[in-house]
Amino acid sequence: MIKLAAALSFIIILIIFIFQNLQVAKINFLIWSFEASLSLVIILTIIITISLNFVLFIPYKLKKSMDKKNINSSKEISKEIENNKD
Repeated sequence: MIKLAAALSFIIILIIFIFQNLQVAKINFLIWSFEASLSLVIILTIIITISLNFVLFIPYKLKKSMDKKNINSSKEISKEIENNKD
């Protein structure tokens, strides 16, 4: 129920944001130029930023996960060696 209320609140806020930012914005980037509503430009910028952060964070997260597994396995190996010495 809480997730539904949060999603509904987000959608209402998003609709209000879109209707308050209907003016056209001209975007120039290197050789490209286009016009779109300001709200669309902002929303697309946020989506692209989140996507890039996610894609760029994946290798770091995988490496960290692999390091944890290596540390845990090396701890297990050292425990086995210590147990075998006794």
